[in-house]
Amino acid sequence: MTYDWMFNGLSGVQKNGSVFGAPAAPEGTQTALITSKNGSQGELSQTIRFAEGAYKVAFQAARRDFGGQVAFDVYYDTTLLASFSPSNKTAFAAFETPIFTAAAGNHTIRFVTTNASGDNTAFLDGIVVQQAMPPADRTQLQVKYDAIAAEGLNEAAYTAGSWSALQTALNSAAAALADEASTQKQVDAALSALTAARAGLVAEPPAAAKPGVPVLSSDNGYDTGLLDGDYKISMNLWYGENATIFKLYENDMLIDTQRLASASPAAQTAFTSISGRADGTYLYRAELINAKGATSSEVLTVTVKDAKPGKPVLSANNWDGDGSYDVAMNLWWGTNGSAYRLFENGVLIDTKPLTPGTPSAQAATTAVSGRTPGTYEYRAELANAAGATTSDTLIVQVTK
Repeated sequence: MTYDWMFNGLSGVQKNGSVFGAPAAPEGTQTALITSKNGSQGELSQTIRFAEGAYKVAFQAARRDFGGQVAFDVYYDTTLLASFSPSNKTAFAAFETPIFTAAAGNHTIRFVTTNASGDNTAFLDGIVVQQAMPPADRTQLQVKYDAIAAEGLNEAAYTAGSWSALQTALNSAAAALADEASTQKQVDAALSALTAARAGLVAEPPAAAKPGVPVLSSDNGYDTGLLDGDYKISMNLWYGENATIFKLYENDMLIDTQRLASASPAAQTAFTSISGRADGTYLYRAELINAKGATSSEVLTVTVKDAKPGKPVLSANNWDGDGSYDVAMNLWWGTNGSAYRLFENGVLIDTKPLTPGTPSAQAATTAVSGRTPGTYEYRAELANAAGATTSDTLIVQVTK
């Protein structure tokens, strides 16, 4: 700590266990100390020969366990790098200055207290001057990013692949611009990719007019025989000017976007799978888009009534009346559950995961044993994401 460091009358060196009340030194047994006293400032400094480049000063610091909290500045020659005021009394904490640029030659690193009054002491250790990567120059990347954003490009006017490549490049550029840790190499790579992606945009064949009117339909009730919460929405443009983008709205919320190949006036089709909808009414509207504009479908109404599992049926094989038997759950047909729960006298005694296969039958069995004579009431629940359905109560009499 003392090698080549210069101290004034209010700075110096202390060792572990001294009257200054410092925490244990993180390196060795000694640390520097720097004090401000009644407006007089302590200073320690070291002159170092720098090669031209970027640097930062890293160190560990703590404050005295009595007296005031010291504040100090760190300088490169006469240039203020940063101000610090360590508050920790029981252990040293790590600090570092922002990155600065040094010219080739001898320069002085200085620590100078700044308190205007009181008796305040800090302890310093592990002071190092580290070479650092200079901040990346993001100017050209920002200019290119802003220029593309200002163009107001229309997705529908370009092929899906070239548009996707541009969006990927824009996202990478935004990340490089936002991340202070981005290197110049990363920034330059983002600029190169963005430039190439913009130049690589491929226009769709020109549209003569807005797309034709799409028609929506649903297979709910036809796919399984149930109006459950899993179904498919189909969009058909039977004939007319084609679209390059399909959007589907559910209750006026956008839920799907797909790119379409344009081949006017041929038919176009798109499908959206819907799952996990609870009982209720759902309104769907499609939008077809090309470079000339957008066309909406009529609203399709889908009613879901069978989202929750069908009603399970319980049975037991306790023909001999003893305390060991099986309780069987069967769902003969209907919306399947993903979980089975069995209750005995109102207490949950078994849970099993199930694999849905609507509308096929489902079954589960619970082995019951060690029951003493008495009456036992069983109730099963089948559950899925939409809710749970309860069986009728099964009563089992144990007589021996």
